[in-house]
Amino acid sequence: MNQSYYLPRKITVGVLSALCLGVFLAGTSPAQALERIERAIVVIGGAGDDGPYRNDAWAYVPSEDRWYELEPMPRERRAMGYTYYGGKIYVYGGWEDGDGRTAVDRTEIYDPFRNQWTTGARMPKPRGKMGHMYPAVNGRIYVGGGERHAEGGGYERLAEFAVYHIHEDRWEELEPMPRTRSFPYVMRNPLRPHLLHFVAGNADEVDGRMTDWHSVYDTETGQWEVDERPLFPLPQTDGDGAEFFNGRWWILGGWSHRSSPGEIVYSYDFCGDAWVEEDRIAAGTWSHQGTALVHVDGEERLYMMGGRVNGELTDEVWYHNGDGWHETGIRLPRPRWNFIAVTVDLNLDRVKPLTEPGP
Repeated sequence: MNQSYYLPRKITVGVLSALCLGVFLAGTSPAQALERIERAIVVIGGAGDDGPYRNDAWAYVPSEDRWYELEPMPRERRAMGYTYYGGKIYVYGGWEDGDGRTAVDRTEIYDPFRNQWTTGARMPKPRGKMGHMYPAVNGRIYVGGGERHAEGGGYERLAEFAVYHIHEDRWEELEPMPRTRSFPYVMRNPLRPHLLHFVAGNADEVDGRMTDWHSVYDTETGQWEVDERPLFPLPQTDGDGAEFFNGRWWILGGWSHRSSPGEIVYSYDFCGDAWVEEDRIAAGTWSHQGTALVHVDGEERLYMMGGRVNGELTDEVWYHNGDGWHETGIRLPRPRWNFIAVTVDLNLDRVKPLTEPGP
């Protein structure tokens, strides 16, 4: 077993990726020095097909090719926003079961070293359909858009904008976004890290609610730049959050008016200020999935898992290693969609191998 230990280390490979995602490696205490730590893909929450929302959590450890069972999230929910920062996963908003989809304002924090959940401050207002990963900037998480029940029935897309101050455990409401948006893809600019790019998603201002918008928020000035950058190649929504891979931000899967874009993958080249079409997904049209980056067998892999393939719920797991898409021999313990998938340093001494996932 290729096992590592939690010892102080310097940042080497993937520095730019780590900085863009707001992941910073911290020093350790003597008590942590002999804990078994492995890179793992953590999967949290989501929903099955016509079943209840979930709160269970698992972790896949590529070096062992094994799933582990984690402490469940305190409440069931899906379509929440999340951020991995300072070794912890921050989960906020989303839908919970209830009278149809009910938006929530909870913030819950998972510590993969202790395998424990804690409760954070509540958001200023409840929101569902948040999008997925929101990168942190200097200890702050900027969260834009979402959905809520409309007074006359149905759902309304939101322009609400707020920032979570991580070290203070405090939410602050900001001036609204220029336009409504739900399920945006959010990218942190690796060349100008104070800029956040909000791309595509749903909006009430356009017919059909899908957009190709590309707006940029300056976290230093508080100003928005609206569609001055190249628009996304097609109106799209319901894919997974962006991942920084092979020097560009990749956006994976989703739905659109135009054909079946879920098999089409685009990346954004910040140096060239242009969208690039990447290798198409071999499995077919993919949406509502989870994605995560992890270093395996000497190469960086972009994993994609769960969600819906050609409209059907799946437990499939694929990866891209810079040389096309490859199907793995692993499966999610249970098919699901609208969940969290994120790579962390996991303390294996605080978790147990998964045997049976249950109903």
